[in-house]
Amino acid sequence: MSPDAPESVVPAPKAFHAPAGAPARTLADVKDEYGLDYPQVKAETLIDETFTLLSAKPFDSRFPGQEKAYWCVCRDEDTGELFATVLGGSAVVEVIEQLIAAGLEQPVAMTLRQQSGGKYGRYYTVE
Repeated sequence: MSPDAPESVVPAPKAFHAPAGAPARTLADVKDEYGLDYPQVKAETLIDETFTLLSAKPFDSRFPGQEKAYWCVCRDEDTGELFATVLGGSAVVEVIEQLIAAGLEQPVAMTLRQQSGGKYGRYYTVE
């Protein structure tokens, strides 16, 4: 799978299972074949940037007061390059959960914003 073909990004699976007797493959080979080796981008570098959300998988957050965050595969709208990031915060998580609940199965362009206020003095929103 090539990063030049973002439409081929597969949603994150709910679980991983392989037969016990199957021959093992190297992680490097699997990452290359499935296009899983995306550069990791910190959310704070995305503030005021527009990107396209291609997939989002929830995980339990260890950040105090935040139960859930999302590991996301996104596309940079300026370069077309794919990247991975973690999006969290109650306002952002709520939007992602609404997209999932609505059954949306197409990319969504969004801009990450940083707002003043909240428990920690700042928080993220998307528009």
